[in-house]
Amino acid sequence: MANRYWVGGAGDWNATTTHWSETDGGANGASSPNENDDVFFTNLSGLSAGNTINLSKSTDICRCKNFTSTTGVAYKFKYVTSDLHIYGNAIFESGITGAASDTYFYFVPTANDCTIQFNGCSLSYIIFGDTSVTTNRGGKKTLLDSLSITISGGKLELRSDTIDVGNNNITVPTVSIPSGTASRYPTILMGSGVWTITGVGTAWSRASTQAIITPQTSTIKFSNTSSSAITFAGFGKNYNTVWFDRGSSAATNTISGSNTISEFKDTGTVVHQTNFTAGTSQTITTWNANGTVGKVFKLRSTSTSNANLIKYGGGVVNLAYLDIDYITASPLNTWLTDITSIAGGHTVGFVWDELRDPKRMGVLDRTMKLY
Repeated sequence: MANRYWVGGAGDWNATTTHWSETDGGANGASSPNENDDVFFTNLSGLSAGNTINLSKSTDICRCKNFTSTTGVAYKFKYVTSDLHIYGNAIFESGITGAASDTYFYFVPTANDCTIQFNGCSLSYIIFGDTSVTTNRGGKKTLLDSLSITISGGKLELRSDTIDVGNNNITVPTVSIPSGTASRYPTILMGSGVWTITGVGTAWSRASTQAIITPQTSTIKFSNTSSSAITFAGFGKNYNTVWFDRGSSAATNTISGSNTISEFKDTGTVVHQTNFTAGTSQTITTWNANGTVGKVFKLRSTSTSNANLIKYGGGVVNLAYLDIDYITASPLNTWLTDITSIAGGHTVGFVWDELRDPKRMGVLDRTMKLY
């Protein structure tokens, strides 16, 4: 294990000795770092604002054990032929970015616990895990502050070992939990912060049946206000709060997988539709997803086969300003509508107010009936 200090300003992280020194601000000539060496970028590294570190090695990947940056300037890392693989602790600084969304920062699984401090920087594509590591190593990666990716096309991937978010916030375009194996999968401690998802498409994607998600008191918030649809692919796990906060977007939101959600929340300000994948069940404790006057929210299955909404924890759900079809609700006498909601012809288990729907105004009292 050795220390390696970057010197000489902008340049290539490569197999030559041009930019590496054994001392801070010292002469170059040291070998490029490997996974056992600690790397330092300091105020003596010769970097100026806007400089780029090119991640390039002809026969290997750019790697280090512990990574520390204290230059005091804003600079970039750019993929050329390699990504950056960090095997230990990391301290970034405000102003560090990835030059494009194809610049990947890997936090490689190890047997030892590690900490990561971003200090307000915005990286491009962050991966907890490494395709070369086929089994969990047992160590935990703990975030010491908030994580942010602002580059379009950026992503946070959670592949393996334990990631502890603590009370920090996550702001990223998309989150992906790729398919794992019986020996390689992530354990995600989601913490008490807000995971703000700024992208569209399948913005939360979980494909790993082995992944362990501990929601704690976290919130997943989809904030994109464009006209593009968003899918939350929960893959049948437990979540605390799932919140569509899309403002004036009229785009469709879709929830796939049979998930358990402590609070489902929708604060959209215009008419829009939420789909639940046909045949799946959403088990929900608290419902905060009603429309308002002139802004009726639509609830649908993704096909002509019903999806299921299940109330957990007792009590009733009071629904308002909703247009519902191809949804089955349970338990009985739990999902109550008022005169502001609209029933399609394929709802099951909802309690509808007779005075609300002209198709059902066969009586003049306020008898509540089940459809």
